Amino acid sequence: MAEIPIEKKSGFPWWGWLLALLLLALIAWFIIGMFDNDDNVIADQTVATEQMADPVADTSTGPITTMAALLGTGGLVAMNGREVALQDVPVESLSGDMAFFVGDSADSRALVVFDQVQTPGTPKEGALDVNPGSRVNVTGTVREAGDLPEAATAEFPAGIDSYIYATNVDVLN
Repeated sequence: MAEIPIEKKSGFPWWGWLLALLLLALIAWFIIGMFDNDDNVIADQTVATEQMADPVADTSTGPITTMAALLGTGGLVAMNGREVALQDVPVESLSGDMAFFVGDSADSRALVVFDQVQTPGTPKEGALDVNPGSRVNVTGTVREAGDLPEAATAEFPAGIDSYIYATNVDVLN
């Protein structure tokens, strides 16, 4: 009999190479995941959050319509130049013939100055009869204490930096 040499295939099978490449890719993915700290630092970082807008305190546009918004952050001084349209607010106290405070207390109030034709010698000196406890609607503009129109005559109490110059005051009761 004749001997026929049979060559033995040597080497790694093709599916072994494929399995080795997949295993290498898996190891590389795991190592990259260990050193990629973008996902893991969230708990350690300080995250700035946007404050939700409070409709009562949002005074960035349009007229100011509530006492909370008017006297909110920064007080009345922060609202200089802004339009005011307060509805059904209580008169806290009087400050003169053409000025009164609106608000709930001496700590939470705003000075309102209005201009009207005086009628001396009558029980009420003008068209408005405003008394403490009355409820009023006030439309006007917040101004600095030194910015009083020439026609208006009012004396500012000590400590007043800003006031509401009323173009319209309606006494409700």
